Amino acid sequence: MTLGKTPLLLVSLFSQNARAYDRTLDGNILDFEYVDGKIIDVLTNLECSYDGLSISGNYEGKQLKRIPIESGFWFEWVAFHPKTLLYGE
Repeated sequence: MTLGKTPLLLVSLFSQNARAYDRTLDGNILDFEYVDGKIIDVLTNLECSYDGLSISGNYEGKQLKRIPIESGFWFEWVAFHPKTLLYGE
């Protein structure tokens, strides 16, 4: 997923909690999947923690840049942005 020119990783492992990260690390755009309870980059096999920290692979110890997000309710958003397009199902 990309927002503007920023490639995003959106993660939600806990009810009513989500985090957003820039998927760019050392100039490379990573492509994550959630596999067997782990956040894994499909190209490098890097494993990323919920806190955006690389815990294995070539980037071990590197931190993804966290992007601040404000969680809210859908009815609030759509009331002010009725032309919003939905991503996914």
